[in-house]
Formats: sequence, structure tokens, C-alpha cells
Amino acid sequence: MSLGYRDQLKLVIIDKALLGLLILFAGFVFTLCTDAFKNYLDRQDADRRSAIAYHERRLSELLYPLYYLTREDDVVYDQMYEKGSKPPKKTPFGLLVEKQAILPNHQKISALLGEKSFLLGRAAELTGKIEQYERHVAILATLRASGSTSDPYEFDNTAGYPDFFSSAVAVEIRRSEEKITELSIIRRWDRKGSTLESRQSADRR
Repeated sequence: MSLGYRDQLKLVIIDKALLGLLILFAGFVFTLCTDAFKNYLDRQDADRRSAIAYHERRLSELLYPLYYLTREDDVVYDQMYEKGSKPPKKTPFGLLVEKQAILPNHQKISALLGEKSFLLGRAAELTGKIEQYERHVAILATLRASGSTSDPYEFDNTAGYPDFFSSAVAVEIRRSEEKITELSIIRRWDRKGSTLESRQSADRR
């Protein structure tokens, strides 16, 4: 049975209306997906900016000052002991260096760690060195307060100054610097991608 002109016209109108609704629905879904993706990228960028700020703070407030102070200890250490003595024997000059340089430096390091240790993060090796250092400093302070000139390792062989303390700090410095570089490169790439996308949208309009 053939349809009359009016019936055919109704079908065309219905088809057009359904097509229009479908286009509107597709546009709505596309907008939702686009907004969700944009929000995801914004969150990712915010997370990267937060991570960069954390590592910059970690470097400037903890690791750089700590490295400088531990290197000061390294520089004067060899001047404090008799050459070739085993176990190491501190000279009278070494005791003077300890009093005028090492002990004040210990106070600075202890104060720094007490205030900024929350910036250590997941640094297992450095954390172990710090724990050994804090034990060393506590025993050294006790010995000096009692009038003893002995070294902590003479009292407890696990209480010596931690080996390669400054090196462990340097490792964490490199990690934070590399992380900042990595995150900064990602952010620059994202910004270039966003700019290109905006230009393409403008060209289409």
C-alpha cells in the first residue's frame, strides 16, 4: 500500500526530528566527555605542579643545606685524627676542631632535621644514615657533658659517624632534581598540545 503525500511528509518530519535529537544527544555526550577529559588533564597538571613544588621545597629547605653542612664535616674530619692510627686517635688539634667546628655543625644539622625531616619522603638509605647520625650525636654530647674526650664508637661500635652521609644526601638531591626536570618536560608538552588544539579549533571556526 503506497503512502499518500501527507503520510510521506509526516515520516520525513519524524525522521528529521529523530535525526536532530540524535545529533543533540551526540553533542551532549561529546561535551560531557570533553569536559571530563579536560578536568582530568587539569587534575593531572595540578598534581604535577604540586609535585614540582614539593621537590623544589625539599631541595631548598632540606637537602641543599644538609649537603652543605655534611660536607663541612667531611672537610675537617681528616684533620682531627693522627695519620694512620688504628683505631683513629683524635689529636689535641682535633679536639679543638671538634669544639669549634664539628659540635656547632652538629647543632645546625640536628636543628635542620628536627624542623624539616618531613621533607625526607621515601629515602630509605638517607633515613638510615640520619638515624645513625642522631645516635652518634646523642652519645657524643653525653660523653662531652661528662668530661670524656672519647669518641662515640669507643663507647659503642655502632655509634660512629655514618659513612658516606653526604653521598647519601647527594643521591637524594639528584633524584629530586631529575624529578623536577621530568615533570617540567611533561608540563611543557601538555601546554604545547593545548595551544595546538586551541589553534585548530579556531581554524575550524
